[in-house]
Amino acid sequence: MSFKDHLQNSKKLVDDYIQNYLGDLEPTLSRPGLQELYKSFSYSLAEGGNRIRPILSLLTAEALNTPAEKVLPLGAAVELIHTYSLIHDDLPCMDDDDLRRGKPANHKMFGEAMAVLAGDALNTEAFFLLTKNYSSQPELALDLVSELALAAGAQGMVGGQAVDVTFKGRDVDSAEVEFLHTYKTGALFRISILGAARICNGNAYQLKCLSDYARAFGLIFQIADDIKDGNKNTEPSFVKAVGLEKAKETCAALLQQAHQALESFGDRARGLKDLVSHLYERI
Repeated sequence: MSFKDHLQNSKKLVDDYIQNYLGDLEPTLSRPGLQELYKSFSYSLAEGGNRIRPILSLLTAEALNTPAEKVLPLGAAVELIHTYSLIHDDLPCMDDDDLRRGKPANHKMFGEAMAVLAGDALNTEAFFLLTKNYSSQPELALDLVSELALAAGAQGMVGGQAVDVTFKGRDVDSAEVEFLHTYKTGALFRISILGAARICNGNAYQLKCLSDYARAFGLIFQIADDIKDGNKNTEPSFVKAVGLEKAKETCAALLQQAHQALESFGDRARGLKDLVSHLYERI
């Protein structure tokens, strides 16, 4: 099977899981007000983009020889967090974007108040998903909730958003840009991978290798975007901090690190290797 087909099959697994989740949830939100809330968050959640975070969970399970179904709830929970962040990012008080993936942003469809509430609902629903699906393993469920809270909150994604707001309009160096993106985007990639490894009973060495991969993956993801955008983006970027050629060199070195981190997994990690290579090829 080609990597493209593998990616599409993984995405379909995630999309089907999320659609079933929405289908189960809809009857519980049938009253006026709740219906509008459901329409708002399901609108954004159904327009899921590439689903890269839950796909990382699936590919990690593959590397650890574990059925994908075991990590789908974690992947979906991270996707709920990611979607809530996009809804809030688009608000006038944040990035003030009218479009998301070529369609009207949530607040343009449902109003600012409902967009805020939709994001809030997805944020909290993510933790319910984890406790519901991993409750038969209380220690695992507690670990996943704790780690997702760290990844999504002030020590992760939201912290990165705050740093981004602070950095706007400033010249920042490469260390500051790396810090920003390790929090803002890297934290959710990390929980997608390491949370899945925890579910799959990965040992300490495997977790260390996957942690190294997650760090490299997150930085490649962002640097590749920065290179593609060039100097068009007004936000802090590696290209602005170190120049285009140095950014490309950094990305190439990180790709090598990501591949080396997966060596001990052999062919089982082919999906993870192909995915990070695919990101690199965007430059």
